[in-house]
Amino acid sequence: MMPDLFGGKKGGSRIASVLDGPPTVRELKSYSQKCFQSWLRRREWLLRKVNRLEYTGSDRMTLKCTLSYDVSFLRFRDILGNAQSVHSRDRSRMLLPLDVMDDRPYMTNELESCWKQRMCLATRRETARFVTFLFFGFLVTRYEKTHINVFSNLNDSKAKEIYGSFLSDPAEGFDKNMFIALGCVDEIAFEKEEESALKEMAALEGVAVWLRKSTFVLLSVPVDETSRARIRFSYSTSRGGDGKKAARNWFDKFGITSSLVLLVPAVNRNDDDDLGTHMRLIVPTGMRVDHIIYKSNGKNISVDHDKSISVRWNGDVVSIDVSPLPSRPDFDALIYMSPKLAVFTVPAFVACLVSYIIGQFVLRWIVLAEKITQFPGQSVTPMASLIPAFVASYVIVAREHDMLSFTLGFRRSILGVGAVSSIIFSVFLTLGASDGVAGTGMRLGVFTYVALQLGLLLFFLFDIFRVGLWCRKMSSLNKWVALFVVIGVIIVWGAVCAYNIVMML
Repeated sequence: MMPDLFGGKKGGSRIASVLDGPPTVRELKSYSQKCFQSWLRRREWLLRKVNRLEYTGSDRMTLKCTLSYDVSFLRFRDILGNAQSVHSRDRSRMLLPLDVMDDRPYMTNELESCWKQRMCLATRRETARFVTFLFFGFLVTRYEKTHINVFSNLNDSKAKEIYGSFLSDPAEGFDKNMFIALGCVDEIAFEKEEESALKEMAALEGVAVWLRKSTFVLLSVPVDETSRARIRFSYSTSRGGDGKKAARNWFDKFGITSSLVLLVPAVNRNDDDDLGTHMRLIVPTGMRVDHIIYKSNGKNISVDHDKSISVRWNGDVVSIDVSPLPSRPDFDALIYMSPKLAVFTVPAFVACLVSYIIGQFVLRWIVLAEKITQFPGQSVTPMASLIPAFVASYVIVAREHDMLSFTLGFRRSILGVGAVSSIIFSVFLTLGASDGVAGTGMRLGVFTYVALQLGLLLFFLFDIFRVGLWCRKMSSLNKWVALFVVIGVIIVWGAVCAYNIVMML
């Protein structure tokens, strides 16, 4: 026979009813089903839930998540009754189970409601007490129409140990012994490894593990006459690495495709099957949304003709609303974003255009140097020296979103190369033209500078053209169009360079 699981005696001492203490057997019998029903029937009192995602300004890997809940306390109190409430010195309080999240580190930022400082997040002990009620409510509901009575072998000491197992990780084998001791699984059948007993044990252990590994958004709120309230819960979390590798590829890094891809996994999934999903993503300052792709089981899907899904976006926010439909498979949303053209690309294009024009002008003069007695190098050099200062004003940008700095990293680097080349060009032009003679070395140096500035010019022109494609929603043709545009850019660059070589010869 299995030894006594909990080590206590039946009929142990009763513990007073408090929100952060272990429940008694009498409390579990009276309130566990009500607590479980209040959780299952959240759609009746949780009228609306909106998830707002926003990148912090100083860290591109940290997301600020703000959850807004519209709660009907009239309906909640009708379901819960007087369960999970206790009278303190000032007023009665109760535990409000708003949500459940994966077990990972969260850093709470703020908590807002009509009660202000009178409302707070539940402690670990209060959460463990609520989970204990939830656990026994599940067992009672599961075996309601069977001969199994989970309270028949339960006393206050054993209830306290179960409460402690949800407060901290239990010893190995605790769950198996617990379900056998409660009569949920037949001990003899389990030892004989009968299939029914093994399946039942696996299902029950899965529930217990889920309760321990989940993070409940549980609030301690006053019990008053409030009929309806909006509660806002904000926390920070690190962006997962699942979409990081897929989001950053070589095409993204070199500006051929969108610079940033944000993966929102299972965007339509909600803990309540009959509660719709409302998500708001705040676009980082200086960024714009190119387009959104939806994937299910690794394949692209279309939601354009699904009236239950509404997707809208502008320069500031992406809004995704999904009506409740339990039969719909989960799908991921990939949000493609690029820097706004006016922030960097257009000024960089203008800077490279001016640099190229000056370089081409100088190269033309060098070609005619054999017929010109005095090369105007002293007048051209100051003009060339102004270019690096003009470019540097856009290379160094202060007080911008960290995500924008990250996406502009490669563009800013190549623009910096253009700025450095302008400085070298100015010095080279001054020294080479000091004697009024344009030799072969000087011609080759100016030609190299012109070819470099032309390449930068065409790159930023392509970037402007690419973003324009996304603006016109030509995402389906983007790969082929981008390929032909890249080929065209290379041809144009080669043709201009060939023309300059022929002109020099």
